[in-house]
Amino acid sequence: MAVQRLVNAANDAAKPDGPGSFETAVQELQATLSEYQQSVDDYGGAKVFHSSDRKKLLSLPFYMSKRAEKPVPKVGQKEWDMFKEIYGVEWSYYDHLKFDPEEKITEFNYEKFIPKNVLKKIDTKSDSFKRYIKVANLNSKTKFEQHKDNQENFSGMMGIIT
Repeated sequence: MAVQRLVNAANDAAKPDGPGSFETAVQELQATLSEYQQSVDDYGGAKVFHSSDRKKLLSLPFYMSKRAEKPVPKVGQKEWDMFKEIYGVEWSYYDHLKFDPEEKITEFNYEKFIPKNVLKKIDTKSDSFKRYIKVANLNSKTKFEQHKDNQENFSGMMGIIT
């Protein structure tokens, strides 16, 4: 709870303006890193770190800056079963697909999606119809796309539910 308050305070605080140039950014980074190095050297008062411990502490900012991946459930975990219970399919249901076989509506195949009696009443050459088709394409999702969204959402929740 205390950590969340600190994160919220940091997120709500006013953000400083970015550096004006690349050289300024490099100088600021070097100053920050040397300040961090000094704080590692001063840590613990008279206590002296072993050289390997000091190297690990000095490399910590670089390891922490690497991209963190969201967790993924594994077979046998309760989260794997929970995903199937929530979404109705297993996590790996679409793993065998190389591409999405399901079609979405486009201006080249709209006849498959819109009934012919409705098409007779519409001007299919107009810009508004083409915009409608594009919006319909963007707003619709295939089962594969929906499954990928479900996986992304569930990965985000895994840190909370575990």
